[in-house]
Amino acid sequence: MQRLVNLSKLNLNLLISLKALLDERNVSAAAEKLNFTQPTMSRNLSNLRTYFNDQILVRSGKEYILTSSAQELKDKLDQVIEGIDSLFAISFEPSRDEREFIIAAPDYVVQNVLSDVLAFLFSMESHLRFHIKNWDAVAKEQLIAGEIHLAISIDSRFPPNMYQRVVDEDCLVVAARRDHPLAARTSFDIRDFVAYPHICVMTGGGWDDIIERPLRESGARRKIKLKVSSYAAALNIVKRTDLLVVLPQHVARNSQDDDRLSILQLPYTSPKVKMSLWWHECHQNDRAHKWLREELFPKILRHPLQLGLSGHRLAALEERNAGII
Repeated sequence: MQRLVNLSKLNLNLLISLKALLDERNVSAAAEKLNFTQPTMSRNLSNLRTYFNDQILVRSGKEYILTSSAQELKDKLDQVIEGIDSLFAISFEPSRDEREFIIAAPDYVVQNVLSDVLAFLFSMESHLRFHIKNWDAVAKEQLIAGEIHLAISIDSRFPPNMYQRVVDEDCLVVAARRDHPLAARTSFDIRDFVAYPHICVMTGGGWDDIIERPLRESGARRKIKLKVSSYAAALNIVKRTDLLVVLPQHVARNSQDDDRLSILQLPYTSPKVKMSLWWHECHQNDRAHKWLREELFPKILRHPLQLGLSGHRLAALEERNAGII
């Protein structure tokens, strides 16, 4: 503690003058090296002499030499300057870093997008490690606490200290089994829609209000029979029952791998959902985190199982996020 008290009495800018004085052993030369005036350097030397209780430079004939204490200071000061420089040169080298990145995403994204996006990292000669978590309410709390590095989600309810970069937006559809009574109809209304039990996919919590809000305005309400945290689990159950599930169109479209699913339009207009990258502000300026964002964002944006963006929209999104990711 005493060391901190002593350090607080020193203007740390004087360390630069001290180094120049110790290197040049001349006030005029030290001043010229730092582009200071000679009176300024003389004043700095006077302050340094007071702080260290040592003359630092003493005359020997026509020249100045370092005192014994100053010579000892010179050896230590070089280490101090190098240490300070290192504080402002924190680097990240993927081939050498051994940290673990924690990423949370819905099961659909992990299986169909993230596995491809991360593949290049596993082929690199690096010691990086990754922990992929399912995106649910617990993961959302961890993201908000800064414990998860990145999340990919259609949730939108986050505190203001969270960063968001939109990948794209999509409309919602209804998935039902192929021979579901609603699948045989050319159209159905809200009463038909809420007459059947529903599955709620709990991907972080909050985004399903997009589904419920228009229903409440119509005085209708879904009957939630089952809650799951996985799109895959929801669709597997839908194929075998009369339950319905509402989900983003691209998830339903890319999961329609057999004849047991029907994709139906919602019987009302609902806002589109946005898929985004989310991260806590505590990671914003971290070099490793910035590297990861810069690597992942364009690969997610251009993945073939994403929404099939038009060239115009893709360019607009990339431009919007340029220099911010």
